[in-house]
Amino acid sequence: MLNDRLGNIGPYLADTLVVLGIIIMTLGVIGIVRMPDVYTKMHAASKAVFLGTISFTMASIVTNEWEIIARVILISGILMVTTPIASQVIARAAAIEHELMRTPGAVDESVYDLVLRDELAYLPVERGESVGAMIRDRKQRSELNGPLRHPHATGKEDREVTP
Repeated sequence: MLNDRLGNIGPYLADTLVVLGIIIMTLGVIGIVRMPDVYTKMHAASKAVFLGTISFTMASIVTNEWEIIARVILISGILMVTTPIASQVIARAAAIEHELMRTPGAVDESVYDLVLRDELAYLPVERGESVGAMIRDRKQRSELNGPLRHPHATGKEDREVTP
């Protein structure tokens, strides 16, 4: 059906799409090697997987072999669901470990109160009390009394985390 419409150009189009996918994935690997911090490396890797997968899926659709198409669509669907989730988990872990952004001009707005918010989730909050005020209060106390203790990073109660 699709081969009838494409005629003799079908195999060449499939090969072109595979080469395009390989180029995109190669650029993603180069991005992983050259980027300065974990956040931009993760961005390069996730974009390369997403765009390369689309190109490979299109190449398999052009071949018009339904057994291969079904498998490739299944694999592509799994990759397109798990790649953003994995990227978010890696970014969250890097933020919890206080991995800094090293990209020139980058402004990190997410890390500063992350550990404090996790700690506040387990503290009783009185009715009418502001969570923002509690964060400021805890920051002031932590600057005076030393590092905060954050038991959720490793499951141990004696893990020290600096804000």
